Amino acid sequence: MLARKIAIGAIFCVCVLAIAGTARAQEIKINKWPDDVPCDALKKNPDGSWTLTKVIIVGNARIENVTTGSGRDVQIWDQKCGNNPPKQ
Repeated sequence: MLARKIAIGAIFCVCVLAIAGTARAQEIKINKWPDDVPCDALKKNPDGSWTLTKVIIVGNARIENVTTGSGRDVQIWDQKCGNNPPKQ
């Protein structure tokens, strides 16, 4: 009985650690916005805007779920990641 409780506790710990590790893996630390944002953290939308698909950490700022359709960000990401919207 005690061995079963220990086994269940160990399985629970492994699951919690796996989930926490997955969440951290989606965070990307960069030094300069928007230049250092990797293309795999962006999605080009049909209207030409860009959406972050991962959490970006710049200094102490946490940036997520952002869509932008104009300005310097778009110009840099168009050059860096391609300026053609995805085919539907």
